[in-house]
Amino acid sequence: MAKESSQHKGHRQRMRARVEQYGLESLEPHEALEYVLYITNTRKDTNGLAHVLMDRFGDFAGVLDASEEDLLTVEGVGPSTARMLHLLPQIGRYYTQCAVNGKKCMKTTDQLAEYLMAQFAGTVQERALLAALDAAGMSADVTRIEFADVDEMAFLYQDRISVWLGTLNELEYKLKLAKHVLLNEDGKGCAATDTGKLDFTHISMSSTRKFTFAQGEPELPKQDSLPRFVKLKKVLAK
Repeated sequence: MAKESSQHKGHRQRMRARVEQYGLESLEPHEALEYVLYITNTRKDTNGLAHVLMDRFGDFAGVLDASEEDLLTVEGVGPSTARMLHLLPQIGRYYTQCAVNGKKCMKTTDQLAEYLMAQFAGTVQERALLAALDAAGMSADVTRIEFADVDEMAFLYQDRISVWLGTLNELEYKLKLAKHVLLNEDGKGCAATDTGKLDFTHISMSSTRKFTFAQGEPELPKQDSLPRFVKLKKVLAK
């Protein structure tokens, strides 16, 4: 094995000192990736490899979201490096869930946000919907979110009305319309005591199709696994 040059060794030492003093967030994305690659490349210059990976997969997140098979097609990436990079998002999610597990009572919005992010970490569609609900000013009334798959997205409003959205397409428009109906802003929407299923699955700005509301028990998409977003009222009551 080639001996590590003193110049490269000094660069690594400076990077490590910088991270130790200011944290990983002090680095540019390609520098952060270069630093992470030190884990499985103890003596190799990883700067060039970091740039190659960023160019191939778009950004830091894209590299970590890539499959092991795709990572292995990049020259300089071996099985250990591919496995390590692919595992990092899972490790982050596992850590976050463990860190918030056991917090029975959440007294601040920061604690609630921490809990929510642990539940939603790692799924693009879930994060997108959570952000959109927050932007629409609806997140406080959402008690559950369900994904049977990417084409069946829905949430439970105040534990009494399920709102079906379908896909993420035209999400902002669907949520704006849903809020209008749920708050009964024109007197033609849902009453404060209504229960049932509100369906915006096939709604779009260019479509003439209308939403439907079926009174009864709220119904959510069925899935084989447990929901990732639990009922907040039960959590907050503990």
